[in-house]
Amino acid sequence: MKFGQTNGFPIYDCHAELLALGKANGWQNHTLDDGVHLTEKGNAVPAEGVFAILKEQLTSDNVRFNKWEIE
Repeated sequence: MKFGQTNGFPIYDCHAELLALGKANGWQNHTLDDGVHLTEKGNAVPAEGVFAILKEQLTSDNVRFNKWEIE
């Protein structure tokens, strides 16, 4: 996360979001019985979070595709 913040990239904190969901709804709703691997519902959380950031970046007037020079 530090690299992204330092270089001005959008950050999605999946860990924090899953922790908050776990506290609100119980971790069992988002993980398999092992408590580690995500269920289908749990996998939707980071997918939706990443897609929201991508959509915001791709539809904003501030799209920066040339962050680094491509040679």
